[in-house]
Amino acid sequence: MNRYAASIIQLPVESVWVRCGWTILSVTLVGITCLWLANPLSTGRMFIPLLFGGLPAACCFCAALYCSANQTRTDAPPVVRWGERTTVRQAVAGLLLLALVTAALAFVCYRRDRVQQAHVRAEQARCVREAEAAVVPFLQDSNNLHPYPNRPGEQPPDFGEFIELQGEGYILPVWNIQGYNYLTARRIARFTNGDLPVTIYVEEGARTKPFSREVT
Repeated sequence: MNRYAASIIQLPVESVWVRCGWTILSVTLVGITCLWLANPLSTGRMFIPLLFGGLPAACCFCAALYCSANQTRTDAPPVVRWGERTTVRQAVAGLLLLALVTAALAFVCYRRDRVQQAHVRAEQARCVREAEAAVVPFLQDSNNLHPYPNRPGEQPPDFGEFIELQGEGYILPVWNIQGYNYLTARRIARFTNGDLPVTIYVEEGARTKPFSREVT
């Protein structure tokens, strides 16, 4: 009889852990919902309440499971066994809900980042195409193909007529110590008398002079 009484005394401890876990988890979900309604695109901020609220809630649920496992007795009265099973189910349900919310936020962040990266790549490709269109008239003028620096008596090379600018793609900077973003596009300018390698640098607008107030 004393053994069953000890089980009944220990049972509220697991219930307290479960209630604490569900309370913390509920407050966390309310905070995530408020952040979502305020700015659905800012999913990164939603991990802050999930971290500070989800971790303590998970600890509470795990503590409830640990206490339930230590005091479980197969020969206990049905009321005690029913309470133990209810505590375990509530703790497992809380952990599953927390895992589901975390996975959902991670999936939304992944999809958002993919869409943003696709948009950035499209904008970068557009800028490179505009840069190519600006370089073509420059290459069509043979006076712009003089060697630099000009040497006394040296004649400019005769490349002939400009045919086309070959190549595609661009390269992002490995080390960005200039303080602004830029793209590097390597192309081959084809002329009637030969080819000329061309490197096009597409710089970020209004930031090409990071230490100056001048907007370019």
